[in-house]
Amino acid sequence: MNIDIGRAASFPFEDRQWTLKVGILLLASIVPGLNAILLAGYGLTIARNMLRGVALPMPGWDNWSDIAVRGLLSLVATFMYFLPALLVVCCGSVLFPAVTGRTSGTLWLAVQCCAGSVALVYSLIVFLLLNAGHIRYAQSDQFASYLEIGARVRDIQQNASLFVMLLVLQIIVGVVAALLGALLSITCIGGLAVATFAALINGYILGQAALTFAARPQRG
Repeated sequence: MNIDIGRAASFPFEDRQWTLKVGILLLASIVPGLNAILLAGYGLTIARNMLRGVALPMPGWDNWSDIAVRGLLSLVATFMYFLPALLVVCCGSVLFPAVTGRTSGTLWLAVQCCAGSVALVYSLIVFLLLNAGHIRYAQSDQFASYLEIGARVRDIQQNASLFVMLLVLQIIVGVVAALLGALLSITCIGGLAVATFAALINGYILGQAALTFAARPQRG
């Protein structure tokens, strides 16, 4: 299973233009909304370049619109995947108080705990599906990759250890980035720099997983 987190952290510095490429991404991350789009798109483009054998996978900004489109579509897919849970949460927060007349007490706490547990399990499943979609999207550049839910479930079933390892590494990167971001939040740009670097790492480990996935025979 070829996912090397150490390599993912060091690869950006092998690119002689890394200061320019990362600097532009860091500046863009200051703009709310645009930051999410470009960070997501940049990570996906790194994975896409790795699949295509590009020696220095960090993309330049000549085709910034392609990076933005990939990021936007991946965020649309993320919203679609989480929409059922959002609807359930919204309905529950409105209907339960309306029916029972309670927003506190033991029953309300039990409902909240159950809802939180279900949400956690659902989120883990969704992130597994999203990773399968990201890999297929990096391969094909087709948004339909996210919509073929049955096919993505089969991808996960056939490569369970790969997708679980990828998710575990992403969680570790996310936790470390959150802690460092909190520590550096007193600076003007420290938190943004951490988020930018985390996007690069996530893009690379996604690319490593995509290469491993592509090297395996897939059924169905």
